[in-house]
Amino acid sequence: NVRLVMAKLGYLYHELLMWHNPGPLQDYFSFLEPAVHWENVETKRRLHNLVVASGLIDHLHQLKPRVASEDELARVHDREYIHKVKAMSKDTSKGHHTCGDVATFAPGGYDIAATAAGAALSCLEAVMAGGGGGGVTPPARQ
Repeated sequence: NVRLVMAKLGYLYHELLMWHNPGPLQDYFSFLEPAVHWENVETKRRLHNLVVASGLIDHLHQLKPRVASEDELARVHDREYIHKVKAMSKDTSKGHHTCGDVATFAPGGYDIAATAAGAALSCLEAVMAGGGGGGVTPPARQ
């Protein structure tokens, strides 16, 4: 029964997750011309807007994100990295920060990433509880 499946299908979207800003791609020395970063929000926001405009949203169980704890983040990142990203995220003296090879983010990026990781956990918890899961992959996905 399609209606039964749709009633159990969870959907998670939150506008704050769309605020992740990795900045443009550009590397003069590697001959990478300036381009929009592949992790931009427009495709995710467009998908969400189509879900709403089509009325599909009315048939989905809407889930809410939560912020992942530092302990949860430490399951996939070492604490030194977490603390470095958190400190860089608080620095508003420049537009973007880079941590590692390609992890770029604007000030506030840690909070958005922790919420994105928590959103994924919210979906997992809904599935494990039998309430369905799913969602738009946030640009700050973890």
